Amino acid sequence: MGRMKSVAIEEEAREASDTSRIDAFLEEAKGGYTVAQLQEAFDSVKDADHWKNPIDAIVDADRRDVLARAIPWYTGTTAEFHDLPDDPARLRVTAPGYYEGPCN
Repeated sequence: MGRMKSVAIEEEAREASDTSRIDAFLEEAKGGYTVAQLQEAFDSVKDADHWKNPIDAIVDADRRDVLARAIPWYTGTTAEFHDLPDDPARLRVTAPGYYEGPCN
């Protein structure tokens, strides 16, 4: 019985370690934002027809950081930001979207 108990304890420790690593990865991916903040940011740029479609939106430049976290969080793809020569306070954000990403 002692060996079985030891194996069970080792397995629990390994599972706890795996869970801790996953939790740390997810926290880092959120970049200090809450899921609610990421959802609000993503909702502001997602395609009107279907959230899995490519993203192409004009946003306030101060939304860049949260969108750089929100778009990969929901689509698995990277956001690209493009300056608007006529309006430095705004940016164009594009991303392939969920359908074109690795999660699909």
